[in-house]
Amino acid sequence: MNNNKSSYGIARAHNGAIGESRTKSFLIDRFWILERSVDIEGADIIIQRRLQGQGILDDVPPRFGIVQSKFSQDENTPHLLKQEYVIDEKGKPHQEFFLILNVGFEDSQKMCLMSAKDIVENFNVDTDGYFRLSTKKIISKFPIVNKGSSLDFIDNSIQCAEFYKNRLYIFKELKSPKPNFNSIYPDFKRNIDYVDGNIPDLFKEQKLRAYDFIVEIEKMHSLLLKFIQEVDPVEACYIAESFNHYHQDRIETPQIFNKDFYYKCKRYFDQINLLKGDGVLETYLSLKKIVKDEVDNFLSSNIRNVDVNSQLIVYLKYSSKDLSNLIIQNEIKPLNDITPKDYFSYSVLTEGEIKMLVNIGLNVRNSDLSTCFNECCLIDVMEKIYELRYFDINNKAK
Repeated sequence: MNNNKSSYGIARAHNGAIGESRTKSFLIDRFWILERSVDIEGADIIIQRRLQGQGILDDVPPRFGIVQSKFSQDENTPHLLKQEYVIDEKGKPHQEFFLILNVGFEDSQKMCLMSAKDIVENFNVDTDGYFRLSTKKIISKFPIVNKGSSLDFIDNSIQCAEFYKNRLYIFKELKSPKPNFNSIYPDFKRNIDYVDGNIPDLFKEQKLRAYDFIVEIEKMHSLLLKFIQEVDPVEACYIAESFNHYHQDRIETPQIFNKDFYYKCKRYFDQINLLKGDGVLETYLSLKKIVKDEVDNFLSSNIRNVDVNSQLIVYLKYSSKDLSNLIIQNEIKPLNDITPKDYFSYSVLTEGEIKMLVNIGLNVRNSDLSTCFNECCLIDVMEKIYELRYFDINNKAK
């Protein structure tokens, strides 16, 4: 019995070491890695964004991420995770906590990434205060398909985490931090774009508009306060004159709420949640780069064959089940007798199979022929892959 316990303990320690080693190898390309002298289950690895010129003793220190590393021999291996590592006293997920699960050995290796929010939404807490994690479920829904995209997600999550929720160090802020106009919930920085604008950029514009208004109000407040505190009526008149000169008829309430932006954000978040719920988010995000690279390489090799009457045909075939097994075929053909009205259209538009026709000869006529796949075409193709999976668009070509 003792030998069995000893063997089990050795195997567990060995597997844990494998998991941590693989996790560090994954993280080290993007982050500085700090280790605790005592191995506490909730913080196997502490990571810091690579920010030059900023240290932990600054008035506003850099944010840290907490990574829990786990290892599973196979998909049947269960895991326990204390709820206090994942959620705060109010039950809200810690935005800077991540679980990286390594599965299998040698050629069967897999790696998965979950945020605290992912854990809360997919697993329950038992009566002892532990999340009970299923390796099989994690593999099916949270595989790391594109390492760069997963590292971006961790990076963006740490950027977005509030300073006061960083539990590694406790500092007292001596001054108000400068506003971070780029701060946005990390899922909105996923590589999903719309033709009419990028959500993080649009959000930043609205924040800047609001901040400009705050600055203007603060200037007004400062002069009005001086006026009220002044005991010399003559000096007070000078202040009032200055106030009227700089601010009369100048302040306009900014239009912060934008209905179109609201519905775009709702649609974006619904898209993320549907894809994540099916376990295909990372695969979907990786498709965009694959399609772009394939078409760009084809155009680069065949650009001399393009003239004013050319049509680019991009044919995609993929598994409708999980968006895998992508096949891309490109071809340049002469246009038919009738010149298409639109820059691009579809001759095949069904789930798992798409054929896009691009009037690339128009680029020659406009002297803007490029070896890069048109961004509008790329975004629209990705939209069609998503819509065909989740919505009935009558399976008809445009």
